[in-house]
Amino acid sequence: MDQMCRLPPKQDQEGIRQPGDIMIGVLLPINSEAIYQKLAFDVHPPKTSCKFFNLEYYHRFQAFLFTVEQINKDPNILPNMTVGFQMYDTCEIPHYELQGALQFLTDSSTTIANNRCNSRLLFPAVVGSTVSANSIILAHVLGTFRYPQISPFSSVSLLSNRRMFPSFFRTALSDYYMSIGMAELVLKFGWTWIGLLTLDNDYGLQGIQPIKEEIIKAGACVAFMEYIRIGQPDRNAPHIVKVIKESTATVVVVYAIEVEFVPILNEMLKQNVTGKIFIGNYGSLSFIIYGYSIRGLSQFLAKIRPITSPTAKWNKMMWKTVFNCQFLPENQTVSLENPVKICTGLENLENVTKNPNYISSLKPTYYIYAAVQIIVKALDDLRNCKIGDDGPFSHGTCANIWNIKPWQLVYYIRRVKINQNMEKENFFDEKGNPPGLYSIVNWQLEADGTLTHVNIGTYNISAPLPMTINSSLIAWKLGGSKEVNR
Repeated sequence: MDQMCRLPPKQDQEGIRQPGDIMIGVLLPINSEAIYQKLAFDVHPPKTSCKFFNLEYYHRFQAFLFTVEQINKDPNILPNMTVGFQMYDTCEIPHYELQGALQFLTDSSTTIANNRCNSRLLFPAVVGSTVSANSIILAHVLGTFRYPQISPFSSVSLLSNRRMFPSFFRTALSDYYMSIGMAELVLKFGWTWIGLLTLDNDYGLQGIQPIKEEIIKAGACVAFMEYIRIGQPDRNAPHIVKVIKESTATVVVVYAIEVEFVPILNEMLKQNVTGKIFIGNYGSLSFIIYGYSIRGLSQFLAKIRPITSPTAKWNKMMWKTVFNCQFLPENQTVSLENPVKICTGLENLENVTKNPNYISSLKPTYYIYAAVQIIVKALDDLRNCKIGDDGPFSHGTCANIWNIKPWQLVYYIRRVKINQNMEKENFFDEKGNPPGLYSIVNWQLEADGTLTHVNIGTYNISAPLPMTINSSLIAWKLGGSKEVNR
């Protein structure tokens, strides 16, 4: 009966598998910028490929490998058991994400969403997706089976809806908190005449609405509200910048992603817009997710070598990116007409991983580290359950770690707490969100022309007084905050 659920394995997804007693499903991109082929409906759809190796994404996956290695070395968690995984490079493609999730539900290549095809659920939880839109798709499917899903980077506030997504959790912070923080920052400086700018998609609309509501509730006024049209080649930049330039509002709150805000900045340079203060996740005053360093990760990365291994292909891509060199095929020599720098495989990666900027760039990987730690701690708590008063299920019973029901692990994930000796305690609120901390930074132009960010405060959603600001550290372009009060 089990074989009836299986189809021939699909060959269009790259990934690696490490066996273990307990397996974790992992949906992470290594590559990005999907290339979609033209579809013809009389042949099998062609493979969707990606053209760009993303070094940041590669580091995220390496952080996952590091975490699993550390867990398997720790005799105090899941003793006498090993943690394994199946990872797929999703390239942030929705159908690859969904295909991988269905594989985890059945541990087969079935397209039937029925986790009863196998007598044992081999993948009790999944880490992913990293994209909010894709996480929503997965959460609709996985939530049907109360199958636990933890996303390290999906932040859209809709995912906090427990009725729609009962088994979704995230170690990333909900956009809602950033929105409320931005509104509080605007009001803290007494600004009362404010422009709003956002994307014309779910991310932008859901992010800007709480800001607008809080501003109006406090008695301030919205001078204008403009939308970055992501479907237009110029992003509607000429119109938006004209409105910003002509408005008497000197403060503009921006809720957008960097790549979509850049055309607006370029147009502002073109139209010579000056005397404006931008606040948001990108702007003069910005909110950035507080990053945490993972002890030992940079040393782990320094040991990577571009040799034969399950991740050799990606390791070589990383090597070429970091050292700006090329690996030559066997028996091929360098052409004098087209000389290239040759990768030897002996370049010193340790010098790279000790660079402070490199170490700082690794901080977002913490959210993958936390996701894995939480899943494993929940499994450990489940395993240590004692039948009787300790048993949380019917008649004081406990779950069987060798035959876990998805909803049983959800029960433990909801209650997990971890002190990681890294300045932070992980746990989820009733909506599946973690405690959150943002850094508030002021982007300042140095004498040599470089742009740096200076930490001027924090926004801690769990603190009695969430926002702390040191105004003396802010470099005001207009001579001080009083000058922009209206």
